[in-house]
Amino acid sequence: MADPFTTLYLHLKKLFVSDIYRNADHEVVRKVMLMHGMALVGMVYLSVYGFITLRQGRLLITAFDFGTFLALGVTLLMLRRTGNYILCGYLGVSAMYILFTFFFVTGGVNGTGFMWLYSFPLFTMFLLGSHDGAVASLLLLTAATTFMVHD
Repeated sequence: MADPFTTLYLHLKKLFVSDIYRNADHEVVRKVMLMHGMALVGMVYLSVYGFITLRQGRLLITAFDFGTFLALGVTLLMLRRTGNYILCGYLGVSAMYILFTFFFVTGGVNGTGFMWLYSFPLFTMFLLGSHDGAVASLLLLTAATTFMVHD
């Protein structure tokens, strides 16, 4: 009898990872599966927050929430079609960069925009690697610092 975690892993791999990765190493498969998981969780939260801000009448934040939702959805579809997880990682990180910068500049909802910046280095360094993730994180830090200096 197979280990339940191994069985779950194989089912998730079959669901999220296309046939392109049949001969890929485990690190690539885990990265692609985590990209799917992070994007899907993010899309759920973005849709919930989008409807909440729509109900509150905050149309600009609603537009950014649903725009990022759409960008992540297109990135996942492109990932399934092309299998180019590196490009999809950059596109997903770029979409989140725009959203987090917007949240920081506008204050987000009830002044909590700064809290989103804490999670950015974590997923960028995982998805893009330590060097490119550090560059993306420094770009966000530079944008936030520039805003704070000139605010």
